[in-house]
Amino acid sequence: MKKKSFYFIVLILFAVNTIFAQEEGSKKVQNDKVNVEFIQGFGYNFLQNAKHTDVDVYTQCNVDFKKANLSCGINQCDSRIDLTLRGLYLPFEFNNAKHKLGFNALYHLYVFPDEFFEHDLEAGGYYKYNILPFLQFRTCMSYYVKISTYVTEAPCLINRSLSLDLILDWQINDSFNLFGGMSTNTYFDYP
Repeated sequence: MKKKSFYFIVLILFAVNTIFAQEEGSKKVQNDKVNVEFIQGFGYNFLQNAKHTDVDVYTQCNVDFKKANLSCGINQCDSRIDLTLRGLYLPFEFNNAKHKLGFNALYHLYVFPDEFFEHDLEAGGYYKYNILPFLQFRTCMSYYVKISTYVTEAPCLINRSLSLDLILDWQINDSFNLFGGMSTNTYFDYP
């Protein structure tokens, strides 16, 4: 029954996406001060394991101000839920806004309902370099706390460390983006 209800949710989200989205599973609202973007999609994982089962659905919302960005994304399948909330503030700009420096805060929730809950908190510095109008480099150094709680009577685990992200992003056109990176810790990478 649980799997059937999940596939029904996938079908409903796909129908809403098809009816309301402008192109490529996204909807954009722009004005002078804010840019809002909604992205929905689903996928089939050919290499299935505990983390990636057969069908998953993701939804993301980005709200982009001139110097701040808020984003929320959720990835769900029949056996897990993955939620990420991120806030980014870039008040310092140098060299005609090619270099931006600021702060990053993130909350991540990873749930296997019958096994464990994982909470990640991250805060730190953020640097963005626009190499070309379509190519950018981003890096983030953060203090990172992971709290894992288990459904069984196992003790709660807390891990504290530093996190480093290096990302290269190439915007090929309005609907196609290619990015790659290295990170000391990973989450679901919402497009």
